[in-house]
Amino acid sequence: VSARGAARDGEEPKAQIHVMPADGGEAQPLTSFAESVIAYAWAPDSARIAFVALEPQTTEQEAARRRRDDARVAEGEFRRAHLWTVDM
Repeated sequence: VSARGAARDGEEPKAQIHVMPADGGEAQPLTSFAESVIAYAWAPDSARIAFVALEPQTTEQEAARRRRDDARVAEGEFRRAHLWTVDM
């Protein structure tokens, strides 16, 4: 499993989880989350992968960001990070 990003629509790449067969081949995307994957771990039974990512921005927040009409606080990001899971 690896986290790597791909740029879309001229935006910064978002890190996502990809899986690759042990015997070789191309990496297949496992997630296509709106925000970058921050951390991830396999479940003990290997049936799921848990990952941490910021909560996605609302449509209004995204529109304000694109207009550059969004307030920013220099000390940090105030969106919450959540734990998500994806089935294998």
